[in-house]
Amino acid sequence: MSLLLLKYFLGFLFFFNSPDPFSKSLENYLKNELSEYERFEIKKIQLPREFESLQIDESRKFSLNRGIGYVPVIITRRNNQTTSSFVSVELTLHKTVILSKSFIRKGEQLTESNYEVKEIDVSNINRNFLDTKTDFSKLRATTNIKEGLVLIEEQFENIPAVKNGDKVFALTVRGNVSVSIDSFVKQDGDIGDIIKIETVDNKIFRAKVIDSQTVIINE
Repeated sequence: MSLLLLKYFLGFLFFFNSPDPFSKSLENYLKNELSEYERFEIKKIQLPREFESLQIDESRKFSLNRGIGYVPVIITRRNNQTTSSFVSVELTLHKTVILSKSFIRKGEQLTESNYEVKEIDVSNINRNFLDTKTDFSKLRATTNIKEGLVLIEEQFENIPAVKNGDKVFALTVRGNVSVSIDSFVKQDGDIGDIIKIETVDNKIFRAKVIDSQTVIINE
C-alpha cells in the first residue's frame, strides 16, 4: 500500500471512529435518507480540504446517483468563513427487489413461476423498482424481459378491464329503457375509458367501460 493511500485510509478510519459530531450526524442522516434500503455500507467518503467543521445543510436536498450519495453541507474554515458544498459518499446499497425468474413476454402477467423476491446490491441501478407489495395479479409486461433482471415500474402496466377482442354487453339507454347488444371490444380499456366496440351486425360505436363485461354506448 502506498504511503498516500495508507494516509487516506487511516484518516478515513479516524473520521468514522472519532467523536466528531459530524460523523455521527452523517450516519443518522444517511439512515434517514436511505430508509427504503434494507441496509447500506459506506465504502469511501470525499471530504473537503482544510476545514474547521462540517454541518449537514438540512435546507438542501440529498441526491443519489449510481451508488454515490451527495450530502449537502456547510463548511466552516479557519477564517470562520462558511460555504455551501457537498460531501460525496460512495455507498453499497442493498434492497429487496423483484427479479425475473424466467423470460417474460410482452403482455404476460406476473405469476409465481416467472418472478422471485430477493435482496441484492442495487448500487448501480437508477430506476424505479417494482414494489414488492404490488398486487402482481393486476399487472402485465409492456415489453419482453430477459431472465435474471430487476423488474422496474416502467416495464409494467395495469391489466385493462376489457381487451381487444373481448365479448361484452353493450347497453344503449333511451329514457327508462335499456337494450343490451352483444358486441366485441376493438381496443383495450380500463373502467371509465371510452373505447370502440363492434356489434354482432358489424356496426361501430364508441362506448364507456363499466366493468369487464359491460359497456354503455355513447350516442
